[in-house]
Amino acid sequence: MRLSLLALLSLASSVFSLPTEPHAGPPPARQQQAERRGEGGWGPAVQDPGTIVSLIPVRGADAALYAWTREGQDWEKLKRIVFVIHGKGRDPWNYLNHTTTALQDAIAAGQPVTDDEVGIWAPSFWNNQDGGAWPWDEATQQPTSNLLVWSGNEWQDGGNSIYPSGLNLSSFEVLDNVVSFFSNRAIFPNVDSITFSSHSMGSQLLQKYAFLGDIPQGIPSLRFAIGNLGAFTYFDDQRPSNVGGAEPVEQCGDYNDYRFGLNNVDSTIEYGSPTPNRELLLERFKSRTFHLLLSQNDDGPGNLQCAAKTQGDSHRTRGAAWWEYMNGPMGGWPANHTLDWIPDCTHDDLCVFRSAQAQVRLFLNDSMQQPSFMPNGPVNNLWSAGSVQWARGANATQAMPTGTTLSTAALQTYIPSSTTSGASGNATQAGGRQQTNGQVSSTNAAGATATTAMQTLVLGAAMVGAGLLLV
Repeated sequence: MRLSLLALLSLASSVFSLPTEPHAGPPPARQQQAERRGEGGWGPAVQDPGTIVSLIPVRGADAALYAWTREGQDWEKLKRIVFVIHGKGRDPWNYLNHTTTALQDAIAAGQPVTDDEVGIWAPSFWNNQDGGAWPWDEATQQPTSNLLVWSGNEWQDGGNSIYPSGLNLSSFEVLDNVVSFFSNRAIFPNVDSITFSSHSMGSQLLQKYAFLGDIPQGIPSLRFAIGNLGAFTYFDDQRPSNVGGAEPVEQCGDYNDYRFGLNNVDSTIEYGSPTPNRELLLERFKSRTFHLLLSQNDDGPGNLQCAAKTQGDSHRTRGAAWWEYMNGPMGGWPANHTLDWIPDCTHDDLCVFRSAQAQVRLFLNDSMQQPSFMPNGPVNNLWSAGSVQWARGANATQAMPTGTTLSTAALQTYIPSSTTSGASGNATQAGGRQQTNGQVSSTNAAGATATTAMQTLVLGAAMVGAGLLLV
């Protein structure tokens, strides 16, 4: 991988102390862009104080997933990892800051957790609109780094990357590699649990990965804590017909096609094919630890496609209907799954993450988890629980998955370089960049190319080309 000299600024301009108070928020221009959910794409940027960029190696470091994490932590002391994925806006800075704020709230509230034992990583699944956020050569019209990039929002469904060219990496395979990275005892010797978390669109990715993912074995415990999905992926062709403003399935001929159902999944994504059949996927999903967070006041319409509208007319009605679906037709809500209704929140990730319920799901270990929080019942008084009628449409199951085995992804092992400071993540300086445990070739401050054997490149806190301030 080559990064231009412009992408690597002086380390002296990039060293910040970890703030003792939550960061005040992004610059106004960036905030306005975030409110538009990343429309128009992201450009070159400045790192927020107290944060660094951490590139997570994928497929033997042929590619890298861009992510932010907190500066100054000793990775050897980390016990829990929270890997928090953005929504449609592709704004990792907000998700890192919001999750950090939630952690500080949890500590202040007396939760049994300390700041130095929780590592928070917030990735960005860049898309082709974000041309300023990843290095690009105008002359060749090609990217000049191995940062992963997708077309539009295809990352949310397990779709393939478009860059680096020729790799065609499913976002599900990327998550397999993320699990491997945090499972590497040479880098994170004391991590005992990993939480995959998100809100809104990123939660749609994680809901699918929770049953489609061939998650590597021999890892720290993995759990999912996701909130306020725009739409769910159903295991069969049944949909609610009499509650939550759900549209009739007859109005949507493709309502059960992947990503809203499993029909045509094998012809849509290139991962784990042949996809296991519905019964195996349901068995796998129920075996995994899964926490669903729903805002009591989230009446936003979510996904506006016809297929999504067959699930309900808002985030909260779709979430309530999904609980009914799992608790009824799918045989019951498993003991290792929880549902928390978050009071006084709308479609707001910061509000959700700061709630007492989310603090437990995100930051406490498995032995400290609590029962579901449902003060108004499992469907939040939207209708009488258990009263849902289920409808099926015609020709909705012609291409359902038929695989007969469940696969497991290989656990990728990366060996940290002796040229770095080791597993703790304490960076060394080389040509204006910080580096820990990865393998990347980049341009140093003098203009020469330096190849460093390491698993993760942590770039300086002020960046151009791979950075994040809006143009």
